[in-house]
Amino acid sequence: MLPVGSSRHGWVCPFGVLSLAEGRRVAHVDGFPRGFVLAEEDDVREACDAYDQLSAMSASPNDSVGLLDAIIKEDFG
Repeated sequence: MLPVGSSRHGWVCPFGVLSLAEGRRVAHVDGFPRGFVLAEEDDVREACDAYDQLSAMSASPNDSVGLLDAIIKEDFG
């Protein structure tokens, strides 16, 4: 979870990087009405870089629990 107030870097849709059985990686981008798969090496590298940056900015699992608790208490009393 990204803490409230974290700077955003322009990623506006969910995505994931998938490692295929033969060792190749692709990026899956969620979208409406359907998602799409990026297989070009440069696109996959950008997705991996973005994922690494998001991971570095994210709160730890323990801190995420506290952040979620605070949001739930604020929104639902």
